[in-house]
Amino acid sequence: MVDALFLTERGARHREIARRSAPEGVSATVLRDPSPDALEDALSRAQVLVSERSVPVPASLIARAPRLRLVVRLG
Repeated sequence: MVDALFLTERGARHREIARRSAPEGVSATVLRDPSPDALEDALSRAQVLVSERSVPVPASLIARAPRLRLVVRLG
């Protein structure tokens, strides 16, 4: 199972659609405006990070994401 983290500014309906649309074998966590602590916690488990361009992720947090293998920026 691949743990993916999707950061977005989209509303609840679209976040749920994105979560349910994850392919088989991918466990998707979709967050909107997470606190710094919540973001760090989610990143600690993520293997894939997908972030929309309106949601910056500090390099310092990415550096502390030991399982992270892929970062994708949408937009």
